[in-house]
Amino acid sequence: EYVLDTLLNDTKFTISLAPGNCEWRVRGENGSTQTAYVKRALNIAYSSIKQQSVRLLAPPNGFQTNQKDLGFKWEQLYGATKYRFQVVSNNFADEDKIMYEVVIPSNEQIFTFLKERAYQWRVRAENDTAQSKWSNVYGVIFDKTPPAVPVLQSPADNQSISLPATLQWNAVAGAEKYKLYVYKADSTTLYNSSFPAVTSSSSFSFNLGTSGEKIYWKVSAIDKAGNESTLSKFRKFIVSQ
Repeated sequence: EYVLDTLLNDTKFTISLAPGNCEWRVRGENGSTQTAYVKRALNIAYSSIKQQSVRLLAPPNGFQTNQKDLGFKWEQLYGATKYRFQVVSNNFADEDKIMYEVVIPSNEQIFTFLKERAYQWRVRAENDTAQSKWSNVYGVIFDKTPPAVPVLQSPADNQSISLPATLQWNAVAGAEKYKLYVYKADSTTLYNSSFPAVTSSSSFSFNLGTSGEKIYWKVSAIDKAGNESTLSKFRKFIVSQ
């Protein structure tokens, strides 16, 4: 029975296992080939949950979101019958001021954010006679504020330019990527199915079009939480010979 089968880029992996005899194996892979497996046996001895801690699974530490309702998940711990899930915004500096706490039998919970801010969360496993150590504290940021509107820089509006045309705009603070819209001469029909194009750069090389063709373009910015800015003003350039 497979307990886990996963791909990773690291040379170590943490998992909570039930007591018993196990085997684990690893192979190296690249895009087209893989090595033979290397295998070892492993015996997991029973121990009280007092010496253990829960491993948090999702969202990852430092995650940013604009979704008001977010699912939290952690690994189940053998011997636990319930889990204490806590959320704060003071990094657990005051144990008497817990913003949200619930004790549940499952290993996942939905939390609803009420304000835009940074939050921290942790989990403890429990049963009728014992409590585990607290998990690591993970942070999550709830952000619904879109970034600033990009300002187009070049080419200048109505400028004639030879291909490839380098479309440039300012780098927006807090933006993780940009969405570029390129339209045909009617300014409403997207140039082709590649647009809108998403890029992490504040420039884009455009190498389509014919001599004398008018092409319109505009850009929006997207932050790490997924908020998208208002679209920039339109600009037009003309493909020169």
